[in-house]
Amino acid sequence: MEISESLKKFITENLYLINENTKESWEKIYNNRFFYLIGEFTKMILDAGINDPAAVIGYIPQYYLYHESKIKHYSIPSNVVSIGKEAFYNCSSLTSIVIPDSITSIGEHAFYGCNSLTNIVLPNSLINISSSAFSYCPKLKNIVIPDSVISIGNYAFSGCDSLISIEIPDSLTTIG
Repeated sequence: MEISESLKKFITENLYLINENTKESWEKIYNNRFFYLIGEFTKMILDAGINDPAAVIGYIPQYYLYHESKIKHYSIPSNVVSIGKEAFYNCSSLTSIVIPDSITSIGEHAFYGCNSLTNIVLPNSLINISSSAFSYCPKLKNIVIPDSVISIGNYAFSGCDSLISIEIPDSLTTIG
């Protein structure tokens, strides 16, 4: 795997945080605003077989797998409780994702532009789907909103041109 000079520098500058392998150290890494490197960094970590940082943090942070990530399948660790804003933003290679029953919320633009995503099963623990969470996922064909969901944000499924069916539960109290 070819590593860009920018990513090498990023890793060198954050090596002590990587070695700590704590919730706080991973949060510092992911709070770093080099968003264009974060997705590449996460892919490298996952490809190397290193423990998934999301399992240590307990949530999927912003730009976790970002834009040019070549990851096609991803299983969210079972202890993760939320998917952050823009976590999988424009991950055009992502075709499937396994979301565990621990997830309670999906952030704004979390799967925005995941144009290869065809199917997604939402867990029964899910309470909130934020604005534009699945916008511009043109291959997404159907989705079942679990009874646990009480809120769906504006434009949550806009631009999902192949969406044939969507089942909305009676539990829903707010829809954008």
